[in-house]
Amino acid sequence: MRTNCFLRLFIAFLYFSSLSAKDLTEKISHEFSLLGLPPEQWVEEIILPHTQHVHEVAIVGGGMAGMAAAFALWQKGIFDVVILDKEKCEEEGCWSHYARMSHLRSPKDLPALAIGIPHLTYRAWHEANHGKDSWNTMDKIPLPLWMDYLRWYRSFLNFKIHNTCCVNQISPYRNVIKLQIEHESQKKEILARRVILATGRSGWGGAEYPKFIETIPKQAYAHTSECIDFKALQHKTIAIIGAGASAFDAAYEALENGAHKVDLLMRKKSLPSVEKTESIYHPGFLYGFAFLSDQQRAQIMNVVLESGTPPPKETLQRVQTFSNFKIKSNVTIQSAKWIDQKIILETPVEDYSYDYVILATGFSVDAIKQPELREFSDDILLWKDKQGTCKRIEKFPYLGKHFELMSKNQNTEFLSKIYCFNHATMLSQGMLSTDIGGISIAATRLAEGVTASFFQEQFESDFEWLMEYEAD
Repeated sequence: MRTNCFLRLFIAFLYFSSLSAKDLTEKISHEFSLLGLPPEQWVEEIILPHTQHVHEVAIVGGGMAGMAAAFALWQKGIFDVVILDKEKCEEEGCWSHYARMSHLRSPKDLPALAIGIPHLTYRAWHEANHGKDSWNTMDKIPLPLWMDYLRWYRSFLNFKIHNTCCVNQISPYRNVIKLQIEHESQKKEILARRVILATGRSGWGGAEYPKFIETIPKQAYAHTSECIDFKALQHKTIAIIGAGASAFDAAYEALENGAHKVDLLMRKKSLPSVEKTESIYHPGFLYGFAFLSDQQRAQIMNVVLESGTPPPKETLQRVQTFSNFKIKSNVTIQSAKWIDQKIILETPVEDYSYDYVILATGFSVDAIKQPELREFSDDILLWKDKQGTCKRIEKFPYLGKHFELMSKNQNTEFLSKIYCFNHATMLSQGMLSTDIGGISIAATRLAEGVTASFFQEQFESDFEWLMEYEAD
C-alpha cells in the first residue's frame, strides 16, 4: 500500500517536471475538457422593470478568496459574476500590503486555489516557470513568487475585477440585492441576486485598536494592517504591541530599516510554543468541522484562540539576531500619554517611552463596525444568539452550511442571499476561507450552496420545461 503510494507520487513528479510554461495552458484546458468544463448556461436571467442589469453574483473582494469563489462558481455554470475590489489592479488581498513575511507560512505543496484542477496548483505553475530543481530545493514559497502565481491565476482565468471600487452599503432591493459603490469619486449602484463577502481578515469589523491608543495622535502609531513607512522609523525607538506573527514581521522591518530600538510588548508571560491546530489539521477537520455541534465547534475554537499562535521559527530567529530587539512579557498597558513628541505607555509596574507604536492587535469581529453591513447588522444571527459563549467569540456570525448569513427574524430573509467568506467564518466553518490549505474546500462548498439556491428559485420554470420537454 505504502509502495504504491510512493510510486504514484514519483510518476506525478516525473509528469509535472516535464512541463514548461508554454504547454501549461494547454494542459489546463485539456483538464477542463476532461471534466466537461465549463457546463452549459442554465441560470435564468432576472429582469426587473425600469432597472439596470441584475448580475447573478457580486463578489466583494478580488484577492485569493474572491478569485477562488469566482472559479468555483464558473465550474457550476454561474458565469455572470462581477468582482469588486477597493485596491488597484494586481494589488488585491493582503499579500501586497500588510503581509510582510519573506515566505508563506503554509506548506508549499497545498492545492491552494486549484479547486480540483491539478495544473492550476502552485506547484504546477512553479515547475513550469522555474523548473523542478527550484521546486525540490525550495522549503516554503517566497512571497513575491506567490504574488506572481496569483497574478497568473487571475490572468489565465480571465477574471474581470473592477478595481478601486469601495462598497459603501448593501441593502435589499425588490427580490435582489443592491450594492452602493464608489469608484473614482463617482457613486453608482449594482444589482445582484447573491453577494459574497470575500473581504479577508479585516472584513467583519476592521482592525482592532486598543482603547489606550485614542489619546495618541495618528501620526505616532499604525496598525500592522496599514501601510507603514518603515524607512521613516530609522533611528527611532519603536514599541510593537502584540506577539503574533505580524508583530515579529513588523519588528524585523523596523530593525532592517535602522530603528534605534524595538521592544515587543505582550500581555502573556511567555510566547505560545505550540501550534494547537497542527494536531487536528487533516481532511476530517477541514471537511467535517462545519458539521460538528455548536458546543463542539465552540470548544475547539475557544482552545485555538486562547492558546494563540506561536511566531514561525524563522521569523523569531531573524529578529533575535538584532541586539537592539527585546521582548517584554507580562506587560499590561493601562493608558498612554503624548508628551514632548513621545508616547508614554503606562503600566502597573513601570512606564515606557517611545517615538512610535505599531499595533499588532489583530482584527475585530463585529458587523456593526463594517460600514456596508450597518443597515442590517442587528438582524444577523450571531453565535451568542445560539448558545452562551465567551466574549471572545460571541460576535462571530452564525452561518449556514454554505457560508450564508442567517437572520434573527423572518423580516430579513434576504440575508440568506449574502455569503460571509472572510475571517468571520472561523466559528461556523473552521479555518477555510482565509487559509491556503482550505480555500478550495471552502470555495466548492460555497458554490454548491449558491447553485442549489438558484435552482430552488427557478424550480417552477424548470419544472414547466421538464413537463414540456420532448427529445429530438
